Order: sequence, then structure tokens, then C-alpha cells
Amino acid sequence: MPNNFAARWLPPAIRQAANRFLGAAIVFRGPFSNWVAASASTKGYDNGAILERVSRATRQVLAGSARFEQDGIVFHAEPPPTHALGGLLIAAALEGGRLSVLDFGGGLASHYLRWRPLLTPLPEVRWAVVEQGKFVSEGNALFSANMSVSFHAEIAGVASPPNAVLASSVLQYLPEPYRILQQLIDLAPRVIVLDRTAYGEEETVVTQFVPRRLGKASYPLWVLSRSRVHAALSKNYTLLTEFDAADRPFEVPGVRASYHGSIWLRRV
Repeated sequence: MPNNFAARWLPPAIRQAANRFLGAAIVFRGPFSNWVAASASTKGYDNGAILERVSRATRQVLAGSARFEQDGIVFHAEPPPTHALGGLLIAAALEGGRLSVLDFGGGLASHYLRWRPLLTPLPEVRWAVVEQGKFVSEGNALFSANMSVSFHAEIAGVASPPNAVLASSVLQYLPEPYRILQQLIDLAPRVIVLDRTAYGEEETVVTQFVPRRLGKASYPLWVLSRSRVHAALSKNYTLLTEFDAADRPFEVPGVRASYHGSIWLRRV
């Protein structure tokens, strides 16, 4: 894996904000012939401003003045239910309550903080987030007192083998999503949870333009092949369930994409 691959990811707040408001204020263009062509027509994002916003919100959650954070915005009500957590709890149930998660593209551990009350009864929880370098540094500083949570710039940097992998709203933003998916499969966790993944009838690349109020940015996005993703997983995993994500479908000329999640159990 190239040492700088994480630098090409979209920051988690941009990924999540974009998906959260799909169809409302986001503009999609394309399709494009390849990732390079789509990248050439976009301008990127302000990573520093995004990190500052997400870090500020995360500190409020850690301090107990907010219940959870999403897109750098704090919420005080309980988060909505999700199938993804159910998949992780299956992994814990299969291993005597022990849960070791590799959260690929997990920001500042927003999933962990969101689900922490339901994870507390488990006898052992380890939560390893794989993210961009600046998020790794900030995350390790924010969670220095929490030995259950760690941050890493590379998949290979996670020392403890996970029994669950979570990839939410991330594969479609990677230049080489299937290579990364295979690396996650090669970890051989008991459970793999994909969530908020963009699929279409034909695989292609589009661009996504986010307005200033959501963290002005523009970047490429894969409309992935569901059959190709499922084929890669099906070699060693059984599909337990597939579900619709809350994100809104979008269209560009000749392309319609919708968002789905799935839970996969390793065959032994």
C-alpha cells in the first residue's frame, strides 16, 4: 500500500455531510471516463477547516455536553438506529463479547462515540480508526485517556487483528476502492459491515460539488458495481442482510445511484 494513500481520502466530515444532504444542495456532474478525468475537474477541500470543526464537536461529545457528532455538528438527542451496529454486535456475540473493530475512514471515532452506551456492557472493546494523517494525530490526542480507541494512517498499522471491519461512506471516495476492499477482506474478520455505499447499474465516475455551508468542496466519486463488490466478498463471506441507507439517490445523465449497506459473515 502506498504510504500516502490516506492523503487522497476525503475528510470524513465532507463525506458524511455530502451524503447526508444528497439531492438537497449537492450538485453532481458527469459521468467521466475515469478517475483522473473527474479529479481534473474538481478543486478539493479545506482539510484544516474541516478537522477543526469536527474536533470541536468531538470535544463536546467527550465532555458530555452533546450526545453525538455528525458532520462537525453536535446533537443532543439519541442517534437514530442503524443496521451497522447490529453487524458489529454479531461479531462480539461470536467471540464471547469481545469486539475489535477496524473502522476504515472513521473520522474522529464518531461511530464509537455514537454507539458507546451500547458497547459499554461488552467485556472488551477495541476500536481502531484508519484515517488521514492529521485526523490520526488529532484523534490520538483527543482519546489519549481512552485505551480502547486508537488511530492509524494505514491498515497495516493496526496491531490487533479485528473481528469486525466497518466501512461507512468511504469506498466510493477512494481512487482504488476494490484494492482497499480486498485489503479489508484479507484481514479475515468474522464480520464485515459496509454502509452508505453508492451503487449504480453501471460502474462509472462522477463529480460532487458541496456548497459552502457544508464545507465547500468538489471531488470525484465512484458509482460502484454492487455485483462486483458482492463478488469480492462472497468468496469468503456469506451475506447476512442488505439494507437501504438513509442517503438520497442521485442522478446525472445516464446514471442513477442509490445508497445501501450490507453485513457479511466469514465462512469457517
